[in-house]
Amino acid sequence: MPPALLNSTLLLRLVAFSLYFTCLRYAVGLQGKQSPAFPLTRDDIVVTLPTSTDRQAIVVGSRSWRFGLRTVVVTNATQRSVGDLSRQFVKLNESYITEPDEGPDPRKMYKRTRAGDYRAAMAPFLAHDALMRLGVRYKWMLYGDDDTLFYVDNAMKLLQKLNPAVPLAITDNLWYRRDRQPRHPHEDAPRCVSCNTTSHFVETSANLTGAPYVPPRTCGACSVELACMPYKSRRPCVGAGAHGGAGIIFSRALLEQLSTDSVRECMKGKLRMSGSDALLSACLWELGVAFTDPGMWTERGHDMRYILFDNRALRMPREAIDGLTQNNWSPEKEWVLTHMISQHVANRGYPSPHHTGLVMHELVNIQRHALQLLEQYKAEQALLQA
Repeated sequence: MPPALLNSTLLLRLVAFSLYFTCLRYAVGLQGKQSPAFPLTRDDIVVTLPTSTDRQAIVVGSRSWRFGLRTVVVTNATQRSVGDLSRQFVKLNESYITEPDEGPDPRKMYKRTRAGDYRAAMAPFLAHDALMRLGVRYKWMLYGDDDTLFYVDNAMKLLQKLNPAVPLAITDNLWYRRDRQPRHPHEDAPRCVSCNTTSHFVETSANLTGAPYVPPRTCGACSVELACMPYKSRRPCVGAGAHGGAGIIFSRALLEQLSTDSVRECMKGKLRMSGSDALLSACLWELGVAFTDPGMWTERGHDMRYILFDNRALRMPREAIDGLTQNNWSPEKEWVLTHMISQHVANRGYPSPHHTGLVMHELVNIQRHALQLLEQYKAEQALLQA
């Protein structure tokens, strides 16, 4: 066969194979794709960041993950300063509101561990009120510490299974104390699991671990009464505490259900709480609200590799890069990379807020790169198996 004809034949075969592979990937994608129960766009998501003037560099760094999302920053800057900041960053969809540091009580002791804890605990309710004044319509609020990073696309995949009209406070990373020191996440933390994100096998799976507490499965709101039902009269049922660094997702319905005044009144009576997350959790519990756990780790026998909010069992996304480039990949790593919702960057581990902001930017880029490598890895595996 003449060389020119041979080259043309090879080229046609390559084109045909490429078209076949493209169609195959498209067909597989269609088979695995399901219409979301509750469709979302990024306009349905808002962010609340509690912070202080000395940590503004973290707010700047967080733009890496929340770019374009409507954000309310609750800070201790003066009223004039927050007005200037709101005007300066209006094109970035940021609004700033002020809540001063908490002053000392008559005994010259702060009521909380840090002067900003009260501001951080009140932040979601203050932000909701500010958004209502601005006429912003939203469905879900991402809330955490200012050094909490959310993987928004993964969060949206979860939220498309949940009804924003139901009052929900969502996290699977809860502090609780049973017999020994408190720890998180804790399998016995009173909570509910969502029927929309778990199978009906969750009760069986939880029982396999021998845990004394099996969280009730519900399609609606999680009340304190419902979360405590499995305890019955065997032991006191006390509230669990959200881990602020892991973050919480609130439905708009929940923030509309709880008035800012009632929350503020509750917080005034809570002295010497360990942090803003403990303060917020205590008042949610007192007002009848328990947390809703997406339940992925619960239905897998409390396997911490399937924690969504600040998963520490697998060091993602950096471990994803190592696994994909060193032929050390696993289904568990893929699941976490494509499902993890948040990560606590922990400012205290870095020299300054500026460094923390840079680390946030780096982690966002690493996750994007890891997802690209994952697509390439899957394409290579499909070619090898074709």
